[in-house]
Amino acid sequence: RGQLNLLQTRHLAGWLQKREEYADETHLHFTRSILYHPLPPYGIAINAKALPCIHLRRGIAHALDMEKAISQVFCGEYERLQSFTSGYPWQKGEPEAPVGFSPTEARACFSKAGYHETASDGILQKSDGTRLSITLLYPPSGRNTALMTLLAQQARLCGLELRTEAASWQLSSRMLQEQKHQLLFWATVATPHLPDYARHFAADASGHDAPFGLKSQSLHALLERYHTSRDLAAAQQLSREIDATISQECIWIPAWKENRAFSAHAQQVRFPQDSRLFSVSEVADSHLLWIEE
Repeated sequence: RGQLNLLQTRHLAGWLQKREEYADETHLHFTRSILYHPLPPYGIAINAKALPCIHLRRGIAHALDMEKAISQVFCGEYERLQSFTSGYPWQKGEPEAPVGFSPTEARACFSKAGYHETASDGILQKSDGTRLSITLLYPPSGRNTALMTLLAQQARLCGLELRTEAASWQLSSRMLQEQKHQLLFWATVATPHLPDYARHFAADASGHDAPFGLKSQSLHALLERYHTSRDLAAAQQLSREIDATISQECIWIPAWKENRAFSAHAQQVRFPQDSRLFSVSEVADSHLLWIEE
């Protein structure tokens, strides 16, 4: 109606729908901005205390088709995270790619974990009849339900029965405190300047920020060196080693980068040609825009 200069939204489906609906309207523009800042580690946390077998955790990582889920649920607008920490300005180069979806690799890992036989419904099981059935908790929302449904469908191709359960924050927090969860769709706030690994992976870490339950001497040694480091270059190298260890231990499966901002705006609103907006999560709060009469 011409009564609003700028509207920013995270409702991707609505933004795409309106962009198509108003495609012929020259006075209304739709802009996608990429935000460069430390990114929340959206992903699936695997509780190593409940699932101590590394072969089982690795099989789960291969059985979750996160790439397809992101592509379909977010209509190709989001891309996958590559490591537990991402978006820091001092990071150089791309980290190793996360474990990819592979029914062949998943079944090989599950076989090493003792799941050799196949039930009549296609789910793997042990010789004593124990089914390969894992529970994934997630915060209830329509988007999350669509994502989890697709992951569960693809997991069956790998012989994994993925039971997805929508759980309130209160319920999931209680299960975290009691370490009763197996898989949890999880994210937390990224810390500025340098990642704060201790609150997630230290031996005394607890609560919602510590869903991983891993007891690893090598990881704890890296955390200690990282905590006492006073040199930025050394901290950067240790950060990459910690990220690599998290990936190798298969205690976190990366999901998408939460670094997109979608806006609808009047023709007079202008953004810089270089759309990198540092240390902010909202284009409207960056002050990197102006009005041209």
